[in-house]
Amino acid sequence: MVDPAPSATRLVRPWRRVDHEKVGQALKDSALCQSVTTSDTDIDELFSAYDNVLRDIADRFAPVQTVLRRPDRRVPWFDDGCRKARNESRRRERRYHAVTVLSTDDSGLMPRAPAVPVVPE
Repeated sequence: MVDPAPSATRLVRPWRRVDHEKVGQALKDSALCQSVTTSDTDIDELFSAYDNVLRDIADRFAPVQTVLRRPDRRVPWFDDGCRKARNESRRRERRYHAVTVLSTDDSGLMPRAPAVPVVPE
């Protein structure tokens, strides 16, 4: 029997749930969009301000979360041949569903006009 891989944690931010307009407004209101004279500050201070403002905005709108990665459930018999067969089967299923649709009159399946020409193998 194959030992499962150890669990691992990683830090992520939920960027998909962020309200882009609020983030844009926060950027407009931040020190990054204020006029800065380069003679007053050096490049290290400007970069530090840039980094601090963006981290603050990211922490407000997409706080860091810890995610536990599940270990792989590898089995000894699932080798490259099985993986290739599974991928080929899924590719053919996607192709089938792209050119076939269930009819509304319960007569079964009828061909759909393909969006992309199907090349025979």
